Formats: sequence, structure tokens, C-alpha cells
Amino acid sequence: MGLLKNMASMRSFVITRLVLFPIMLWFLLTVVFLLVRVLPGANPVRVINPQLPADEVERISRELGLNKPIPEQYINFLLDTLRMDFGTSYRTKIPVIRELQLAYGPTVMLGVGGALIGVPLGIFLGSYSGSKREKVQDHAVRLYTVGIYAIPIFLLGILMQFIFSYILHLLPPLGLMKPGYTEKFTHYTEIWIIDIILSGKFNLLIDLLAHLIMPCLALGMLIASVIARQVRIHMINQLEQDYVQFSRARGISNNRVVYRYALKNAVAPTIGLIGLQFALLLAGAILTETTFNIPGLGRYLFNAITNKDFPAVQGSMVIFAFVVSFVSLISDLLYAIIDPRIRY
Repeated sequence: MGLLKNMASMRSFVITRLVLFPIMLWFLLTVVFLLVRVLPGANPVRVINPQLPADEVERISRELGLNKPIPEQYINFLLDTLRMDFGTSYRTKIPVIRELQLAYGPTVMLGVGGALIGVPLGIFLGSYSGSKREKVQDHAVRLYTVGIYAIPIFLLGILMQFIFSYILHLLPPLGLMKPGYTEKFTHYTEIWIIDIILSGKFNLLIDLLAHLIMPCLALGMLIASVIARQVRIHMINQLEQDYVQFSRARGISNNRVVYRYALKNAVAPTIGLIGLQFALLLAGAILTETTFNIPGLGRYLFNAITNKDFPAVQGSMVIFAFVVSFVSLISDLLYAIIDPRIRY
């Protein structure tokens, strides 16, 4: 009976979140629409490039349908998004969706790599710091989290390049692979790690991973600093609970109490934060990809803004909105699995 009730509550929770997903996505798409059209109080073509002459602004606005009433623009924007039609890049004359398909792979590798480093590191540091409250170890971790969070990520990347590339000569400073290597494997998915493995070019994998270490580490350290502070707070709260005191009174070792009993309850409230940190990761990717010259979505958006490429700017923002919505959905589902109480 209890198992059936638990399954029913989980099913209801999943259905609710799946229903809310398109609503959240619609809200974020509306925000994107307003940011590039309504809020500046002017034609977005003029906002992006104030130096354009009036006749050129009128021509581009007519091409993009920006001379139509706002409600009509909004409907067309939603329909085009559903069709994944973001127009053609001004700069390259290539459909934006094709350029986004080429750029998403490096960002996925960078994001997953940063998360694989940052999430476990943040959980470990936070739980360790919380278990050593007000001791030297606790102060050291707190100093780390404040210091890393205070350093701009592009500056952190430059420092890492200076140390590991130009002083120690351990890692390549820029790019994802040596020049010419990208033509040596078949691009099935544009996620290069997968494509290299599918192509059987394992010798190229070492070069790719060597290029990924520094940018992933820079992003991972930033994420870990935020997660560690939250886990520390929850760990301190859990260590004050009765079940922890009873476990210690029974003679159970401190490490077992902290890392087997208290850790799960301390991490559960942080799952939602981890999902939100993916949005921070995407924001950091713009600077990280620019710093390390990585051809991902972040650098693509940066170049689009720099080159006043309105269709590319809008398409990139739509993709970021979708990713944030999807990751938020996944984090909610993981939270429900770890902590069944939120299903009811």
C-alpha cells in the first residue's frame, strides 16, 4: 500500500512538473522577446547598432518583421521558435539554427565538465566545512569560496593560462584541439568527445581532454564555491538534529554520521540550487569560451552582440532559455527522488 502511494505521488509530481515546463519556457521566451524589443523603448535594430542610417534600419526592420504591431511580432516570434526558425545571420548569411547546431557541442562539453568538477567538489567542501564548524578547516574552505566567487571568471581563466601554460607548460592555453585536428574525425553529433569515440580516433581524445581541463576547472571552481556555502549551512543544521546526536551517543564514528547520514539530508535542499547554477554556468561560459577561444554558444553570442547580428543574438537567447528551463525540470525531478516529502 505504501509503495503504491509513493508511486502515485511521484507520478503526480512528474506530471505537474511536465505541465509546468512549457509554461516556464513560454515565460522565459516572453522575457527574451521583451528584452530585445519592448524594454529599450526603441527599434531593436537601432538599439543593437545605433550607427545605422535610417533607411538601413527601415530595410532590416521590414525584413525581420519589426515594423509590424507588437502583438503580431510576438505571435510570429513564438511560431518561428516552435519551428526552430531564427532567421539568417547578417554576418555569415548562414541560417542561425545551423550555426547554433555547430556551436552547441563545445558548450555541452564545457558545461558537463564544469558540473562534473564543481558539483562533487562543492558538496565535499561544504559537508567537510560544516562538520568542522569554526575550526581552521572551516575557515579555510570559507575563504576559498569567497575568494573564488569574488574573482571574475575571465580573470581566473587568464591566471590559469599564465600558470599552467606559460610557466609550467603543462596544458594548452587556447582552443579545444590543435589546428587541423577537427577535420580528422566525423562530426556526427557536434559533441566532439562522442564524435571522436564514434570515429575511433582515440589518439585525438587525449588532446581534446587536455584542452578542456582549464576551462572546465575554471567553471567548476566557480560552481563549487556557491554549492559549498549552501551545503555547509545545511550540514550545520543537520548536525544539530536529534538523529545525529542519537547516532553519536550510540558510538557511531563521526565520519559515518556526517557522510552517510547527514550528507544526504544536507545535499537534498541544494539540488534546486545546483539546477540554478547551470544558468550561472551558461553565463560563465560566455566569458570562459571567449577567454579560452572555445567555439561554443557563449562565444557565438558574444560575437553576435559584437557584430550587431540581431537574428543570432535572439536565437542564442532562445536556446539559453530552453536549456535553463530543461535543467530546472531535471533538478526538480532529482529533488523529488532524493527527498520524497516534496511530492506531497
